[in-house]
Amino acid sequence: MKIIRFPSLALILLLATTNMLRAQFANPEFLAPTRPEAWAMKYFSSTSLLTGYGPIDKREKGWIDLGLEIVEIPFLNEEERRVGFDGAKVENLNNAPISLRPIISFYLSEKISLSASYTPPIELWDVKANIFSFSLNWRAYEKGPLAAGLRFYGQKGAATGAFTCTEDNVRAGDDFVGNPWGCAEVSRDRVHMDYYGAEGSISYRMEKLNGLTPYFSVGWNHMRTKFKLDSSLFGQPDRRLEKAEGNTVSYSGGFVYPVNDKLSFGFQVFYTPLDVIRFPDTVSENDSLINVRAQFTYHFGKLRKKGT
Repeated sequence: MKIIRFPSLALILLLATTNMLRAQFANPEFLAPTRPEAWAMKYFSSTSLLTGYGPIDKREKGWIDLGLEIVEIPFLNEEERRVGFDGAKVENLNNAPISLRPIISFYLSEKISLSASYTPPIELWDVKANIFSFSLNWRAYEKGPLAAGLRFYGQKGAATGAFTCTEDNVRAGDDFVGNPWGCAEVSRDRVHMDYYGAEGSISYRMEKLNGLTPYFSVGWNHMRTKFKLDSSLFGQPDRRLEKAEGNTVSYSGGFVYPVNDKLSFGFQVFYTPLDVIRFPDTVSENDSLINVRAQFTYHFGKLRKKGT
């Protein structure tokens, strides 16, 4: 016989009812930073952090770089997806395995650049994102092959999807196994992943290895997230707004390799510790995000006027 985490269905329903009543009296509901729902929002916001691949290179003023970044979104097990109603409900969080975003960088001076990225509202893997990210980058120090940089960044945007009630749940109807929370329609939930932060990095260019440049970075992030539920619970509308706010620290390391004069490839391993308290525990534990990222950058150069 399979042993479930909760002793009975009655306890699950009691937790859900308690949280719904609490939410009705506090709309929006402000979550503690260690609530499972807050953890999930920080987790996915962290996958979208606009991290750098070490200190930026020196370029001429007006130089343009065009990049495409591929970010891994790790698969979450059932225990990690049990975040709804303070850890009572398993949510649909394994949607997209990766995210793709274009990045354009413009050099304001030889050592300062401005980067921007926009993910348009095109549906991929049943999720539609509409996210704008930006960063101000400064090559603050260099001596020989050693360089250090500083970045300030931020993001505004959201992703929409069926996170609480899926098409499979609705299709199951009254079947408790397939639809344990009585979803009557596919949900249109929206998670807002806003943040700002700063990152310091250090790198070392190896000329004997064709310019291979390993780097290490440390970042501080302030996240302001919210989750808008547009769902149903046991056939009744479930429309709530949950907000969470808090700080995280992130670490990343990898390398940048210049393929040729026009193209370079960057690789990164990203780590951020995230605290969460999961029922029936009363002490927080670190349920961190570890993922890999890669970026292809085309060094476009400066725009030239006609006749030059």
